[in-house]
Amino acid sequence: MENQEKVLTIDLRINRRVTLIMIAVMITTAVLGYFVLQYQQANASTSQAVSSVSGLRKFYLTKSFYQGDTADGSDGNGAGVCAAGYHFASLWEIQDTTRLEYNSVLGVSWEEAMGFPSDAGKGPPSDLVGWIRTGFYSNGSSGTWGYDNCSVWTSKSSSDEGAVVYLQAQWSNAGNTFGWSGSNWDCDVVNARVWCVEN
Repeated sequence: MENQEKVLTIDLRINRRVTLIMIAVMITTAVLGYFVLQYQQANASTSQAVSSVSGLRKFYLTKSFYQGDTADGSDGNGAGVCAAGYHFASLWEIQDTTRLEYNSVLGVSWEEAMGFPSDAGKGPPSDLVGWIRTGFYSNGSSGTWGYDNCSVWTSKSSSDEGAVVYLQAQWSNAGNTFGWSGSNWDCDVVNARVWCVEN
């Protein structure tokens, strides 16, 4: 019995259209895979960043004193006054302290300011005064708390005023501003600190 060899011939004919479709599918798959990978890496880094911090925005009251024309800092946003990553706060940014964390490393404490222990724990000190942004237009001499801002923190004149706030120690006087009280101080005053908040 003779060995028989069988030859199978397959004639593949791929036209140009099929080739282009296959190339397009491969490119589309590669591009989609790239974007999915980038999205997964971004989500992973975001979740790591959130889990490594408290998630609360930080604020503090400076340890040093400033006149009204220097509270704003050299760049107009608190640089040179507030630490890197912080800026001169508006009352509306720090009004609700339950959504914030006091930075006790950068911020002044009663112990530092007054020389005796306090009941602050990890929270902010009460009754220590600091300049605060008002959100109002440039003003210095209206005499109304919340209006005056040392002419947008450019004046150190005793005839101009700026807003200062502090957390009220006497709770019955705290009113409806989340415990904040304040007044206007002359812009030449040199014993006001500055409220700073994280960017």
